[in-house]
Amino acid sequence: MPEQLVTRQSDEAPLPIFRALGRRWRDRSLAPMIASAIAVSGIGSALVMLLTVRLTRPTFVEGQVVVWSNAIDSTLAVTVALTLTTLSTLVAAWFVLRLMGAKQVAIHELRQEQQEAAAQRRDSDSRREEDAALARSLQALPDATWIINTKGEVTVWNAAMERLSGVLASDMLGKGNYEHALPFYGERRPVLIDLALDWDARSRDHYVSVQRDEEGYLSAESQNPRGRWFAGSARSLYDDEGRLVGAIETVRDITDQKEQDLERIEVLKVAEASLAELEEYRLELEAVQRTALFGTITVDSNLVIRSANPAAGEMFGYEVTDLVGRQVTEIGADDENWFRHEAAVRHYWQAGNRALFDRVFEGTARRRDQTTFGETSWTAFPIALRLSEITRSGEPLLAYSLQNLSERNIQREELDEKESRIQQLETTMGIDALSGVDQGVLLLDDELNVVLLNEAFSVFHGIPERMRQVGTAYETLLRYAAEENLFGDVDVDELVRERSALVRRGEGYTTDFVTRQGKTLLATGRSLRSGGYLFLHSDVTEQRFKEREAEKKLGQLEHVLSLQAIDHLAVGMSVIDETMNLLFCNRAYKDIYGFPADLCEPGVSLTSIVRYLAEQRVYGEGNIETLVTERVETTRHAREYQRDLTLPNGRIIEVIARYLAGGASVLVHTDVTLERRRVQEKEQRIEELEHSMGLDVLSDIDQGVQIIGPDLEVVLVNTTFASFYGLPRELCQPGTLYPKLVRYVAEMGVFGEVDVEQEVTNRTAMVRRGDSYTTEFSLADGRVILGRGRSLRGGGYLLLHTDVTETHRREKEREHRIEELESRIGLEALDYVGVGVNIVDGDFNYLYSNENFQTVYGLDARLTSPGASYASALRLFAEKGFYGEGEVEELVSSRMAFVRSQETGRADVKLPCGRVMNVLSQRLGSGGYLFIHTDVTEERQEIDRLRWTDRVTGLPNADEMRARGKERLLKAQEVGAGAAVLQVQIDRFSRINEAYTAAVGDQLLGQVAARIQGAVRGVDYVARSGSYHFVVVATAPNAKVIAAQIASAIRMVMVEPFDLGNASGADAASVIDKVRLTCSLGLALCPKDGDDFDQLLHKSGLALQAAIDKGGDAYLDFSWEVTRRRNHSRDLALEAQLREAIETQQLTLYYQPQVSLVDETVVGAEALVRWNHPERGLISPDEFIPMAEETQLIIPMGDWILDEACRQTSEWRASGLPDLTMSVNLSPVQFRQPDLVARVRQALERHGLQGIDLELEITESVVIDDVDSVTDTANAIRSLGVSLAMDDFGTGYSALSYLTRLPFQKLKIDQSFIRDPNRNNWPIVGVVIQLARELGMKTIAEGVESREHVTQLAELGCDIAQGYLYSKPLPAADFSEWLVGQSRSSVQPQRLLRNKVP
Repeated sequence: MPEQLVTRQSDEAPLPIFRALGRRWRDRSLAPMIASAIAVSGIGSALVMLLTVRLTRPTFVEGQVVVWSNAIDSTLAVTVALTLTTLSTLVAAWFVLRLMGAKQVAIHELRQEQQEAAAQRRDSDSRREEDAALARSLQALPDATWIINTKGEVTVWNAAMERLSGVLASDMLGKGNYEHALPFYGERRPVLIDLALDWDARSRDHYVSVQRDEEGYLSAESQNPRGRWFAGSARSLYDDEGRLVGAIETVRDITDQKEQDLERIEVLKVAEASLAELEEYRLELEAVQRTALFGTITVDSNLVIRSANPAAGEMFGYEVTDLVGRQVTEIGADDENWFRHEAAVRHYWQAGNRALFDRVFEGTARRRDQTTFGETSWTAFPIALRLSEITRSGEPLLAYSLQNLSERNIQREELDEKESRIQQLETTMGIDALSGVDQGVLLLDDELNVVLLNEAFSVFHGIPERMRQVGTAYETLLRYAAEENLFGDVDVDELVRERSALVRRGEGYTTDFVTRQGKTLLATGRSLRSGGYLFLHSDVTEQRFKEREAEKKLGQLEHVLSLQAIDHLAVGMSVIDETMNLLFCNRAYKDIYGFPADLCEPGVSLTSIVRYLAEQRVYGEGNIETLVTERVETTRHAREYQRDLTLPNGRIIEVIARYLAGGASVLVHTDVTLERRRVQEKEQRIEELEHSMGLDVLSDIDQGVQIIGPDLEVVLVNTTFASFYGLPRELCQPGTLYPKLVRYVAEMGVFGEVDVEQEVTNRTAMVRRGDSYTTEFSLADGRVILGRGRSLRGGGYLLLHTDVTETHRREKEREHRIEELESRIGLEALDYVGVGVNIVDGDFNYLYSNENFQTVYGLDARLTSPGASYASALRLFAEKGFYGEGEVEELVSSRMAFVRSQETGRADVKLPCGRVMNVLSQRLGSGGYLFIHTDVTEERQEIDRLRWTDRVTGLPNADEMRARGKERLLKAQEVGAGAAVLQVQIDRFSRINEAYTAAVGDQLLGQVAARIQGAVRGVDYVARSGSYHFVVVATAPNAKVIAAQIASAIRMVMVEPFDLGNASGADAASVIDKVRLTCSLGLALCPKDGDDFDQLLHKSGLALQAAIDKGGDAYLDFSWEVTRRRNHSRDLALEAQLREAIETQQLTLYYQPQVSLVDETVVGAEALVRWNHPERGLISPDEFIPMAEETQLIIPMGDWILDEACRQTSEWRASGLPDLTMSVNLSPVQFRQPDLVARVRQALERHGLQGIDLELEITESVVIDDVDSVTDTANAIRSLGVSLAMDDFGTGYSALSYLTRLPFQKLKIDQSFIRDPNRNNWPIVGVVIQLARELGMKTIAEGVESREHVTQLAELGCDIAQGYLYSKPLPAADFSEWLVGQSRSSVQPQRLLRNKVP
């Protein structure tokens, strides 16, 4: 075996053996041996030569040398030579043997080296496979994970980390120098993974707490400058030999969890604090009840009096102890009103009719006077009573407030005298005739009491019947209107005082007044010669509308500025005005295309934006200027379009353009990369399309429908489409080629005079590309067809053609009326309209300009006199800088070109003096142009003010605070002064909104803001940064001292109780009209805690949170010691109790009805979980649901809720109750479970229900995590027949693209939009309803609490309503009784609401 190895190595690879021998030479194992052999051989040779010379004799014969060998000498010489030769041979043999031994050793070493190399290769391959497997497993992890090596360079960056950080792995791998910290903290600094690699105590200051377990795992939480919270876990990595090779970290975004933790803590604190307050309120209430002048009693469900105050006992002639225990029927007389009241009370206990509490009952009661000889005498007296519901020791009771109306009879005599005077006035003025006119009429007598308030006046202003009674004082009526916000946000007492004084003085007035319904009234008032005062209100809504239309023709573009409210949306939005300049863009738009800041400023030309994108090769290859021209002209002339753009990084952006009134266009940019790349689902989606669209149904609708398949073959041409163009039947058959159909229509002349083949080629290419289009066709019979086309997500193309002939006719009629109005406007009247007006002819020479136009622009009258050149005036404007910087002639030419290109145009011009003029240009039928110049300085200033001001407190808002805060900090640093950022939060303020409504909360916040402003210095800056959160910025050399003084002053001004006032909804006798508030404060100082404003905000926020965790009403400076993580023992206890609650069935379901707004019948119910704690009573879901999600207890809890809701639905159905759709909420944690669909199927089958009987509600947060996985799960649920609803729509991410991808059937509008007392959110509600209708979805409005809500929602087109107007959430038994009561009145659908609204 060794010989074979030697042979093989010698033949095939001799070099390794020589290298081995050379190595032995180098390590001196062969060198001595060879040297010795050479030395011996040399010495032997020398001796042989020497002996040979010496043992021979030379003989000279005749001059020649002749050597003769002596026999003796020759023998000796030979002997010596042989001896030396033998010796040399032995040495050589010895050398050969040693050499062969060295070779064998070298071969052995070579073999060992080969074996070691093979083992190393196997180890290396194994490690590479292990690394690859680890990388694959890390990529599949749902949590963001990354690995760094010992140099701090990133070696793994998984897909979840890409989503969390927004940085691709290709951009991060191999990067070091703490670059992995930049996406999270905006700076290079050590993070948790670096601590795991190299423990550095100084780096711990970046975290609230760092924990290290026995196995070396690090865990920590931190907050980045943008306010996001992250939880991380990291540890070191070692190889098989124990050498450190790197570190790994997993991180999660826990911002939502933190916010929920904060809310839970606040709820707990509110509950604890409320116990003491409730005890105080109870004692106060008992004291008031004992001393009150009016009677109060409480009655149980059996109509037995359970308690009474002394006034009630005196009123009915009983001692209090004698009155208690009697039936409430014993105190009532035999009076019809009293009988109706008793029936209403019984109905309340049976069906929960809350309308009982919204009215005052009047009837006849009786008082026990005396008992003589066993007989009792009674005295009847008129009584008024109002009811409210209370709970005492867990038992529901009715509380009666009672008033003796006997004294009212005296007042009626006085009213009789007034009525006689009123009748005299009626005789003289013909009041009967005023009652039925369509003008609103309010007539007062000389004592300012109502004589007449007709029906029209009541409808205009929503005046209730009780306020229309003759004799009602004008001040009472006025106060009611002010408190109902008919005059806006005003001081009620001041308004009543001023208006009453005006009427008493008999002063007349005329003004326009806009009602809450949006109507414009012409209000006039004047005194009457015979005494009294007359108000006349006329509806001039239509008249004012026509005036505005005649003056402007197009609506103002100011509403475009309201797009700032969508800056937080995930889709990009931009608005281009009629001059092809940028009006507005949001942050997402900038981020999608990576625009530099200067390309996102208002006023930037579309040409500059398109050129930037063309240079980035977004539009493909080609000449840059050609691409720019084509794109700009497309945008200018195509009002609506849809196209896809592919960015250099591979992302695909869908761009949808829509035209706005005024010439502007809004463009929506949505990242649809994942959607477009799911090519493998195309065939499946086509099948779904055919199934879902119901092609047979489309055949008979009044819209023309044509569907083209992916292979350009006709899938469907419905009857309406064929009738528009007279298509023969053979062209409408499935399988017909689209080009053949287009050629037929083109030859008919529908597209005008065009090259037929070129038109066929162009339209076929457009369908193949999937380009969207919107255009109009005029048919030979005069009909006008609006055609729209767009690609289908699953492949193919959809064309919708609609007959808009009637719409065009109405538009032409309106234009004709406007032209008539223009012809009637006399030029002389334009001098008095209050705006600048000038008119030029078709050659741009002045025909007319009014004085106001000349005054505004400071023009000599001769410059605008008839015949003067319009260009000369423009040149003067350009020289004055009205049109910005640039060459004067270029500015003039540009302005002239713009006017010529527009039928109607509008633009703002800012004058050097600061005034802003809005210029409307309108082309006239005669060929000239009309220009109207309106001073909009105040409007623009007001828009800017509203943009940066909090509407509730009048303080700067959060955006303004960040900008001004940074400026103040920079100025302080420039002069070497310090700065303090103080954050203030009102403790437990959420209970105010819960107890008294958001309107009261807003009123209190205004008072709080005023007190905080009064507590700071005049040079300090105060802003509202959140719901009940304020920020104070102070700069001073001794900033810490000043901050402490400010904090002390703020806490001092909070000591005085706050007045709830009339906004609380309590009457004048209520004792709960004041509330005490405390606040928590957190401070961060510059430069001690940082020199960046965002950093100071972050650290002062941590200090504030620490103050809140201490129980509130505290002030803390920032330090890492005080901001460590708080003890979670209370949460752990609650978690253990929740586990027990699930196991012992302490949970129960309540149900709230959902009512159709079409016929006002009950169509569904939402199941809501409640926790009936054995010690704490009912616990709010807001407290235990987040904990259940965090601890995964939501999974067994959710299974129980789903099963119980299905069981209850089946039970109701079996008992004969109407069929209802049961809505059940799904947690994001539940939705991610792989067996969710199976659980839903099993619940339905277990209780014998169909899929249509169940509806599952999910929130927007579910969609954000993994839209592909969510889509698959949602489609699987829909395959069961179960419907899906998007819950709380508008409060989360509001990514509109998800609505088109996921199979939702309903959108639930969050109650915060409906309950808004100022109605600021109702436009958003209308947009959501319209959006749902366009997407084929229904809408459910939550939080419906008034008839006004119902009316408004019905007008907007909402489908279903849910709220306390119909019923609060009820236990199953109570809900059944309520449902039975409603089903009995089902023949009268309107009765459902009439029972709820007084």
